[in-house]
Amino acid sequence: MRNVAKLVQLPRLTKKEMDVLDEQECNEFLEAARCERLFTMFSTALATGMRPEEYLGLKWKDVDLDRLCVMIRRTVIRVKGKPWFFSHPKTKTSARKVAIPAGLADELRSHRRRQCEERLRVGPAWQDLDLVFPSEVGTPPSHSNITQVYKRILRRSGLRTSLRLYDLRHTHATLLLKAD
Repeated sequence: MRNVAKLVQLPRLTKKEMDVLDEQECNEFLEAARCERLFTMFSTALATGMRPEEYLGLKWKDVDLDRLCVMIRRTVIRVKGKPWFFSHPKTKTSARKVAIPAGLADELRSHRRRQCEERLRVGPAWQDLDLVFPSEVGTPPSHSNITQVYKRILRRSGLRTSLRLYDLRHTHATLLLKAD
């Protein structure tokens, strides 16, 4: 008796190089995103380094614009073929307080005013989940819709369309490291 799996040589795992935006490209991206309904969401992603499922699960009760911070308390999870649901953050340390710049706080205030106007226009069809970045009816936006808008912004700005939405998180971290 022997374990034949021990005879197999596993292929080496190759790590994919992270693709991030530099400071100039961030400015170009945000300028191209300014006309989009989801502008503040993309701005928040770059300014905070939050994971997409974290900023999509962000509720207004988790946002303190006076103290310039947001609390990560939940994520939005989507499993193909099943309805979305809220879950706990990825790890224990993922539940955290994240500082936001004063400029983003101002952006979020404006975003909230626009959202209230949108909610009034939609009327009873609006699902009040208190989300900071909801769809046009108050629910979490679909990943495909967000990706479609994201790719449109990348094309409009002339940036690489190979950048993934998650690369905004890596961009934030890289810019923080370069600032030190």
